Amino acid sequence: MSDIRYRPEIDGLRAVAILSVLLFHAGFENFRGGFVGVDIFFVISGFLITTLIVKDLDAGNFNIWDFWKRRFCRLLPAMAVMTAIVLPLCAFVYFPEHLKSIGQQVAWQSVFASNFYFHHFTGYFNPTHYLKPFLHTWSLAVEEQFYLVYPLLMAALYSVWQRHIKLFLVLTAVISFAACVWMTQYSTDSAFYLLPFRAWELLIGAFIALCPVKNTNFPKWVSESIAVIGAGLIYYSVFYYIPATPFPGSFAALPCIGAAAIIWSNTGRLNYCGRILSLRVPVFIGLISYSLYLWHWPLMAISHYLPFPVGNIFVKCALVLASFWLGYLSWRYVETPFRLKGKDMSISMVYRVAFATLFVIGLSGAVAFIYAKTRPTGEGFANLAAVENDRGPYLEKCNHKDQKLIIKDEICQTNERKGIAPDFILWGDSHAAAETSLFYDLSKAHNKNGYVAYKFGCPPIIGFHTEKDGGNKDCFNFNNEILNFIDRHKIKKVYLNSYFDRWTSGKERLYFEGADYDTNFKYQNSTLDAMQSTFEQLRQRNVKIIVLLSPPAMDVEVPRMLALQQRFNLGHEKSFISLDHYLQGRSPELANFMQNNRDVIFLDPAPHFCPNGKCWALKDKLAIYYDKDHLSQYGATLLTPLYAPLFK
Repeated sequence: MSDIRYRPEIDGLRAVAILSVLLFHAGFENFRGGFVGVDIFFVISGFLITTLIVKDLDAGNFNIWDFWKRRFCRLLPAMAVMTAIVLPLCAFVYFPEHLKSIGQQVAWQSVFASNFYFHHFTGYFNPTHYLKPFLHTWSLAVEEQFYLVYPLLMAALYSVWQRHIKLFLVLTAVISFAACVWMTQYSTDSAFYLLPFRAWELLIGAFIALCPVKNTNFPKWVSESIAVIGAGLIYYSVFYYIPATPFPGSFAALPCIGAAAIIWSNTGRLNYCGRILSLRVPVFIGLISYSLYLWHWPLMAISHYLPFPVGNIFVKCALVLASFWLGYLSWRYVETPFRLKGKDMSISMVYRVAFATLFVIGLSGAVAFIYAKTRPTGEGFANLAAVENDRGPYLEKCNHKDQKLIIKDEICQTNERKGIAPDFILWGDSHAAAETSLFYDLSKAHNKNGYVAYKFGCPPIIGFHTEKDGGNKDCFNFNNEILNFIDRHKIKKVYLNSYFDRWTSGKERLYFEGADYDTNFKYQNSTLDAMQSTFEQLRQRNVKIIVLLSPPAMDVEVPRMLALQQRFNLGHEKSFISLDHYLQGRSPELANFMQNNRDVIFLDPAPHFCPNGKCWALKDKLAIYYDKDHLSQYGATLLTPLYAPLFK
């Protein structure tokens, strides 16, 4: 029923999968959908495992213990060596509160269940992914759970229901896929991490292994067309999906169908796509893909945790090259020798070594957790590292995840107990949130009151979406409701606060509805045009507009940079960026924009943050930021000279 010959194009397809994942994790912008590489791996795994199982079943010598022995020899040695090196490195680099989680990750990994841990505690696209150097083991856990159940099920079905086994796999895959689509709407993490909602991807590979219709049985152009369509689906997924794409759900079908189409269309003879994938370079990358997958993510995570400028193109390339180097060493000196040696070992010996190894891995995770939990936290570096949590008491309180509270006029007030009528509103995103405590303090000091409303990721600009197709209207609706709120309450002073440099410098782009700002307004940058339009709408309401220009943004995470410098006695003498570097991040059209809006008050933090041409990450031994660009509560107080005159 299956074709057991070596197929180099499948190793080439593995190369496509691992390169997609690797370049996505390295931060290459064009590969924002590279996470679908894991889905391609699932299809390949389902195909190969089913091919091997069916071969043994047809020959009448299938042995489940031997099957699991081969899996242990294939997967465990490289994973164990990676863990043995990475975990002590994490104990040296990570701070206690983070090392506790890493110890738990390793312990769950030892029982092939790390996907359950990550499902329970964190999302895959969570911005704190660098705290999870073993995050990538979730996909290995899913495959290992599949290997635990699927061979037994296949053996049972083969003996009693062989004629209908394909129908059973199709029905199971359809149910799993439907459950995945449904669950993606209600619990994305469950759909992403758990086997029942991922099984259909492996079963697609299993099904084509049971249907090896050779492409020699139909015209060559059919084989070529199927392969091109498959390659096109993968290409679209890798280059046009983004982390905000609802995933896995129905979107996961495209890369899976694409991978299946390439595998199936090359059965019998290689088509043009298969010949490209069979070239020496992609085949070699495919051969080392497992070890490359094991090593690339810990390297990326630790590099993000350390004060490295990981957004720099040279650093990205260096991380990719280092991943290849470590992956090759693992494949050459660990993965391959142990796999070959395992063939000569008895089943009982492999199991004894495997379970001893897993026990040691689990024990090392527990030791790391206990070590981190009992480690003194009063050290100076730990206090500095804790600044990343210095985000003020209003962070979540005044964050509007939807528009319901705004519509009901339930918005934070900075001095509500005094019974003073609010005369301003602070409107913005997470950068406004970082300065909320300052507005509360100034309101109480000057007997004022005002509203505070922000939504993370949503600058106070009317008419934009966070996605090109307008699919995400959260920001669009939020900002419109704030404008309606200003109308209802006749507010006459508005503070606009956001990381404007991010949007106006061309680093990232907003997408607008109902207006072609690129051609109809004054500026080359569409965000400046939209800000101009927002100003005009506020002017129509006789509103006084105050805009805070973006404070300097550091190149690395400030609390960890300062804490690591102190931990290793490196000093803080170079904990700054130059004033020129800061100003280069502003839009070249900013001066013209400000000139065209003379009635708007623009507050420039440069003089207060960059004395003597240096923009420091700390002042008086206190961190100014809780990450790269959000001000800590202490950092926000440095804006007092700018805001205080407006409260008098």
